[in-house]
Amino acid sequence: MAHTPDPTPATGRSTREPAGRGVRGTRTGFGSRLSDWVARAGAALALTAVGIVLGQQYMQPDKRVLSLMAAVVLAGVAWRLDLVTSIGMMIFLLPFPKTTTFGTTNTAIELLIAILWLVNASQGRTTALRRTPLDMALLGLVIVYACSFYNITDPASMATALANFEIFLSSVLCFYMIVSNVNTTKALERVHTFQILCALCVFLIAAYELGHPGAVLGWIRLGEPAGVGTGEGISLHGRRVGSSFHDYELLSEFAVVTMQLGLFLWARATSMIRRSLLSAFLLLNLFVLFATVTRGAIVSLALGLLVMLWTARRRVQFVPLVIGLSVFLTLFVGMNYYVANFTASGNMFGRLSETHFEGVVPDSRIGTWVPGLQRAMTHPWIGQGPAYVAIFGFGFTYPHNVYIYYANIVGFVGLGFFLLILVGLARMTVPTVDSLRHHDYARAFQLVAQAQFVTFVVNETKIDYLRNSSYTPVVWVMISMWVATYMVARSNQAAEAHARPVPAR
Repeated sequence: MAHTPDPTPATGRSTREPAGRGVRGTRTGFGSRLSDWVARAGAALALTAVGIVLGQQYMQPDKRVLSLMAAVVLAGVAWRLDLVTSIGMMIFLLPFPKTTTFGTTNTAIELLIAILWLVNASQGRTTALRRTPLDMALLGLVIVYACSFYNITDPASMATALANFEIFLSSVLCFYMIVSNVNTTKALERVHTFQILCALCVFLIAAYELGHPGAVLGWIRLGEPAGVGTGEGISLHGRRVGSSFHDYELLSEFAVVTMQLGLFLWARATSMIRRSLLSAFLLLNLFVLFATVTRGAIVSLALGLLVMLWTARRRVQFVPLVIGLSVFLTLFVGMNYYVANFTASGNMFGRLSETHFEGVVPDSRIGTWVPGLQRAMTHPWIGQGPAYVAIFGFGFTYPHNVYIYYANIVGFVGLGFFLLILVGLARMTVPTVDSLRHHDYARAFQLVAQAQFVTFVVNETKIDYLRNSSYTPVVWVMISMWVATYMVARSNQAAEAHARPVPAR
């Protein structure tokens, strides 16, 4: 029987096109030419207007006009990009917020991407809101945040509380944007690339800060020298870098979780150029980590890497392990020696040797944890409100412990919801494979996600990310990527099981 050609082209469109339409279904003739001329005229007018404004700003610059023009350009770029790339651009900009009359530029960027997401979702071009295992705990935390305003009594504290609440809500919005749209392996890889590029900028600023304390880079003023001798038993040469976060302890946490991501990408690199670039990045990462001179980050990193090593123990070979550990320890010792002797920073290992404990509490936290717990008992149920401010009968000092911090601002009920979030994350970051080079990128990254989670949970016992408006969104991006990885890995695993051939009976 002769084969009859399919009258329908490969494009899937019928060969019967309505009169007056081209191949793509667009109007031809006078209507098409008129719309083209209108579009060109509009573009010419817009270009002329931009040129006039730029000329005026060159002669008489106005910060508000320049900021508005930058916002318009950013909105146009985000509109033209696909949503995952727009989210990556947002992640890249989060550590560098600029204060505005309505909050920070982070809030504006997150709202802009959220609007683009909703527009695309309404037209069916992207995924709508996705449910996650953390929904109920997040909802409970939002409710307790709102209820905690009841205990705020003065206007100054209310203003701070509203600003912090805005950051928290925008971070939750960012969480759902990432989880809903970073839903493929390629999207995960692309966002990880943006995270590495963002970290590179943060680390370069930190390296510049070490030699130029107090300098100004655009709207970012770098930290001042801390002074020689910190009362901790050693001289720190005066400087501990904080980069755009203005906080050396939070920068150290950012450095260790980023190092784990960098090691993962290095292990999966397939070209010498990519591996060389990642090696240079990891050296800069290590340099900045030691320039923060923060003990807790090193301990947290070690625990996270030990968890990763334990998970992958069946894949570990003795000789490569010994060689790898030797190289790693040599780099650590060598970088500490260089930073301590040839820069204005201090000796990390010297600080570690001076660490003392009173029971299970480090000596440097005795004066913060106990008063922090006592403060929390003033309003134990719903807390003192999102503003951590001085209250009657207590001096003002941060608790240096995010769990005590939560107990203060949203009470032990809010702390309970945060702990439920951590329990959910602990379950979602459990790896289902034991190799960083597994063919499924998402399941392989779960080894790193678990190590990052352990590092974060341990490190936050001696620092509180909530006190820093520049760093808080970065933490929620990290949490979002853990959840997105879990959901992508589960989807990939289900797809593999479905595609596996059924054995014949």
